[in-house]
Amino acid sequence: MSMIPANVESYFARLNERLGDAEHFPFKRVRIGDWEPLQNRCHDNVDRWVIENQGCEAVRGWLIGASSGDGGKMYIAHSIVREGGDSYDITPLNPPDLRLQFLRHEGTQMEFDELKITWTGKFYPFYTDLLHESGEIRDEAEQYPYY
Repeated sequence: MSMIPANVESYFARLNERLGDAEHFPFKRVRIGDWEPLQNRCHDNVDRWVIENQGCEAVRGWLIGASSGDGGKMYIAHSIVREGGDSYDITPLNPPDLRLQFLRHEGTQMEFDELKITWTGKFYPFYTDLLHESGEIRDEAEQYPYY
C-alpha cells in the first residue's frame, strides 16, 4: 500500500472542492519567428511565450481529465497564458478541438513544480488499496472457470 503525503491529499481534496470554479480557455495560435508551441509541452511553451512577450504571465493549474467509475477525477498539470484581463491556451492538444476545463493552482510555483512531476495524470481520490487480495481473486476465478 502506498502512502499519500497529507499535504498532497489535502491539496487534491481542495481541487475537488473547487470543481465548480473550473473554466474553459480558448486556444490561441501563436508563433515567435519559426517557433510554434509544441503539443504536450505546455509548461515550456508558456514559459517561452512569457519571456518573449511583456505583459504576459504564466498561469499554472490542472486540466480536469477523465472521470473514473467511482466519481474520481484525473488531474493533469497544465499551463496557460494570462495577458491583461484575458487568459488563453497556446498549447495544441490532441485532438485539436479538445479543450478541457482548467482549475488554477493555488500556491507557489515551487509547490506546483513538485506536484506536477509526481501527481499529474492521477485520479483523485487516490487509489491506495488493492480491491481484492490475491486469494479472493483466485477464489473468484475458481467460481467462474473458463470452458
